Amino acid sequence: MPDSLFLSYARKDDEPFVRRLYEDLTGEGLRVWFDRESMPNRGLKFTREIADAIEAADRLLLVVGPRALTSDYVEAEWRHALAVCKPVHPLLRRSNRADLPRELQGFDMRDFRDEARYQAELQSLLRQLREPAVPIGLLVGVPALPQHFLSRPDDLDALKKIALADLCRPVALVGTHSRFGPYGAGGRGKTTLAAALARDCDIRHAFPGGVFWVELGPEPSLVSLQAALAQSLGDTGPAFTEVAVGRARLSTLLADRACLLVLDNVWDDRHAWAFASDTLGPRCRALITTRDARVLELLGAVAWPLDVLPESEALALLASWAK
Repeated sequence: MPDSLFLSYARKDDEPFVRRLYEDLTGEGLRVWFDRESMPNRGLKFTREIADAIEAADRLLLVVGPRALTSDYVEAEWRHALAVCKPVHPLLRRSNRADLPRELQGFDMRDFRDEARYQAELQSLLRQLREPAVPIGLLVGVPALPQHFLSRPDDLDALKKIALADLCRPVALVGTHSRFGPYGAGGRGKTTLAAALARDCDIRHAFPGGVFWVELGPEPSLVSLQAALAQSLGDTGPAFTEVAVGRARLSTLLADRACLLVLDNVWDDRHAWAFASDTLGPRCRALITTRDARVLELLGAVAWPLDVLPESEALALLASWAK
């Protein structure tokens, strides 16, 4: 069972029900973030304090009523939970499943609309909470998305399919899909796209061993970068001073892990080989961003061309910046 839960609701929907639920869950030994107890003087805005509480919780319980469905603040809570890959459990109270937003339609949910079924639904919820959550890979060195981030769903989905290819098999295969990435002229958003993919929840679930970011550039210090990556992977071996030794060390560390290695801004395929040659284990992938398609070709990687934004998306980005 998770250690902690974040309870999201609208006070004007049915606060007595929420109080009862809170007391029953805490009675089961769960730590529950409930604004009446955890933040008695809660304001109306989605604050950093609330975001931190969601990120610290194992799961978010969303009590669904008509006020919750129209509350900007409740929506900000469950959207933030999804953004940081926290499981969300909708609990129907005074609304129907069809009323939920599209993002929550497919979720398994408990139905607390009938008071006579409260105890049965509570036990079902507790059984659901006892199921272990799917492990999620930590982000190591992955940059934050820019303030005016504009999703590129077609490009993101294409790279995501490549990244996840073969991973659903009982034994993952190292092949053409183990190395892949976007290429294009500077300023087209390759790094931002890679960061968005690294933060995608499906990706983080597929790579529970972690997502590791390595910034290369035209003249990287390969041994230093190898050593930093090895340390992030838990290396306890002696220091090394040669790229070949670093490559061998990384090969050992990555052999049994399911992780995504992001090599950003690669100018020379020889630099990428220091990290993504035979070092990749069968459940590892290397995402490589570069301006030069030939780099991906020499690495035997699946290349994805990244073009300039379509006019409509470019105008939307400009409007966001210009407010």
